[in-house]
Amino acid sequence: MDQFVYTSHKKAARYRLIYITVLSLILIATGCTKYQYVWLQSDLPQQNQQEFVNENDTLRIVYRYNGIDCPVKIDIYNKLSTPVYVDLSQSAIIIDNDILPLWNGNNRITGQIQGSGIEWTETYSEFSGDFQGGSQWYDAIRFIPPQARISVSGLHLTNQFLNEWTSVKPSKVKLATTTGSTTGKGFSYNKEDSPMRFRSYITYTIKNDYVHPRYVDDEFWVSETVESMVSPMGLTSGPANRYYVKKPTEFGEFTTALTGVVLLVGIMAVSASETMEEEY
Repeated sequence: MDQFVYTSHKKAARYRLIYITVLSLILIATGCTKYQYVWLQSDLPQQNQQEFVNENDTLRIVYRYNGIDCPVKIDIYNKLSTPVYVDLSQSAIIIDNDILPLWNGNNRITGQIQGSGIEWTETYSEFSGDFQGGSQWYDAIRFIPPQARISVSGLHLTNQFLNEWTSVKPSKVKLATTTGSTTGKGFSYNKEDSPMRFRSYITYTIKNDYVHPRYVDDEFWVSETVESMVSPMGLTSGPANRYYVKKPTEFGEFTTALTGVVLLVGIMAVSASETMEEEY
C-alpha cells in the first residue's frame, strides 16, 4: 500500500512539473505578441465615435470597423414611412478588385423598430420593440419597416499586417493607454498611396419587385498604421474607424514551437518511466 501511494505521488509530481513548464512557456509566448492598429478614412462625414455616415432621402447608413481583423458592421436605417428592401446578395465589399459578398448565409442580422404611428393604408397603427435575426437567415432580401433599422455583421476584411517590410522610415507615434501613453512605430498615408482601399456597395429598393434598384457606393482607405507590443486591453477605448491585427514575434513563434516539443518529450518521458517502474 505504501509503495502504491509513493508511486502515485511520483506520477503526480512528474505531471505537475510538465504542467508548470508548459504553462510558463505559454505565458511567455502570449506576452510575445505584436499588434498593428489601423485607422480608416473616407470622404463620408463621421460622428463622435468616428463612425462613417452616408445619409440620403431614404436611408441612413452607419459604418463601423473597430475590432480584430477589420470587422464590417453596418447599420441601415429606413427613414421613410413606407418599407425599404435591401438585397444583401447584390451587396458586397470590394477590396483589391475582389468581391466579398455581404450575404453568405451565415451573417448575423439584427434589427430594431424605432418609430411608431405608421400609416400603412387608411388605417393607423402603432408599434415598437426589437426583431432579432439569429446566426442564419435564409432570405438575402431584407425587409426594413418604416422608421426601423437592420444591422449586418460577420464579415472580416483582413488579418494581415500592412506594409510591414516597407523601406520608409516610420515615425514615433503615441498611443493612449489606460495608464498614460506608449510609443509605437507609425506610418501615415493619403488616399492615393494607401496600402488598402475598399468599397462598400449596397443595393436597395423602395419596391419589392426590384425593377428599379438603387445603390450606395462608399469608399474607404487606410490612413494610418501603428505597431505596438501593447494589447487592445491596455489601450483606451478604440474609435469606430480603428481595427487591429496581431501575430507572434519571432521569439513568440519559437516559444510556441518549444512548448509543443516540451509537452511531447515530457509525456513520452513520463510514459517511459511508468513502464520501467511497472516492469521493475
